[in-house]
Amino acid sequence: ERAVAAPPLVTEVLGPTLGEAIDTYLATKQRSWTRKTHVIRSRYLGYLRQHFGDDRLLASIVAADVRGYRDAIARLRKNSGKAVRQTFAEKQTESTIHRIGDSTVALVFVPTQAFFRWCLSEQGYIDTNPAENIRVAVAKRPKGRVSRRPFTENELTQLFAAPVFTGCLSAKRRFMAGTAVVQDAYYWVPIIGYYTGARLGEIVQLHLADVDSENCISFLKITEEG
Repeated sequence: ERAVAAPPLVTEVLGPTLGEAIDTYLATKQRSWTRKTHVIRSRYLGYLRQHFGDDRLLASIVAADVRGYRDAIARLRKNSGKAVRQTFAEKQTESTIHRIGDSTVALVFVPTQAFFRWCLSEQGYIDTNPAENIRVAVAKRPKGRVSRRPFTENELTQLFAAPVFTGCLSAKRRFMAGTAVVQDAYYWVPIIGYYTGARLGEIVQLHLADVDSENCISFLKITEEG
C-alpha cells in the first residue's frame, strides 16, 4: 500500500490583536491614572501601534520584534513630539546628532515594558513577556562632573525681588513694578522649587491631588504615575 504523509502540524496563534490589547489596557488604567499620564501613555503606545500595526496578533510579537521597536525609538528626532501630524516612521532620522538622547529613549520605551507586563501578569494574553529583557543603555555621567550649580544667595535675593513676586503692573506686564501679585505658575513654580528642591519637570506636572499630609506634615507626592 502507498504510504500517505501526515498533514503538517499547524500551530495557530490565538488571542487579541495588539490594537485590541492596547485599547483594553488604556481603558483599564484610565481609572487609576491622571489625565496627563493617560495622554502621555496613549501617545507612546501609539508609536507601538504604528510600528507593528493594530492588526498584528499580540502573541506573535517576540523579543527580536521589541528590540527592533526600541531601536526605532532611538531614531526619533529631537522635538519630534511637536510634529503631531507626522507618523512614527516620519519622526525618525538617520542623522545620529539630531536624535533624542538615551534617557528620552528610555522614557518613551517604559510604557511598552509596562504594557507587556500587564498583558502577561494581569490578563494572560501572552505566555512570555517579549519585552522582559529588553533594556535601553543610558550613558552614565562622568564622576565629578557638575552639570548645574546652585544659585548664590545674592542671585536668589535678586530673583525673588523681581516684580513677579513683589508686585507688578498686570499679568502681561510682570516685570514692571506695580501693586498686582498674579499668583499663577510663574509665581508658584520658583517658590515650590526653592522650598522643595524638586525638578522643574516634576513641579509643572503637579496636581492638587499630589498634595498630601501625614502626622500633620504636608508633602508632595511625585511618582512615575504622574
